[in-house]
Amino acid sequence: MNKQIIDAVIVVEGKTDKQFLLSFIEAHILETNGSAISESFLIELQEISKSKRILVITDPDSPGEKIRNSIIQAVPTSHHIFLDKKQAIHQGKVGLAQCSKDYLLYQLANEVTFSLNKSKSDITLNHLFELALIGNQASKEKRYQLCKKLNIAPSNGKQLLHKLHWMNINNNQLRNIIKS
Repeated sequence: MNKQIIDAVIVVEGKTDKQFLLSFIEAHILETNGSAISESFLIELQEISKSKRILVITDPDSPGEKIRNSIIQAVPTSHHIFLDKKQAIHQGKVGLAQCSKDYLLYQLANEVTFSLNKSKSDITLNHLFELALIGNQASKEKRYQLCKKLNIAPSNGKQLLHKLHWMNINNNQLRNIIKS
């Protein structure tokens, strides 16, 4: 089998994730060795990001989100793959290594980039309320469907608002995405 070449430095949580990815892609892969991500690791990523694209793939759980948020703060230009928890569960375990190869290849083709620079987004919590993304019994499911379309992790209302700002999505774009 020909391995897909990924021109980026991929950041994963652990050795199992790295070995699994290397079974079907060719890339430079760094491990955080868990959620206690070190300052020296973040500095290393900052240096690497000057010449290479950083691609973050963490488990769809709270330690994974903690790692992702630390990397976003240290390397705002990092790119991200978000895993759907339903796709990342196998035999009671949740994580990157539990995903199918086809699912991960699809996700690799649909990475997300955030920007922590001044956002051009005009979305407010009121907009999310108007669109029934918050304050409604069906809001959780609507947010889940929207996050799936945006290829980001499922989020509560405030998290979604931050992610929409980081992605520079404005109110009109959001409405069009929901309609599609």
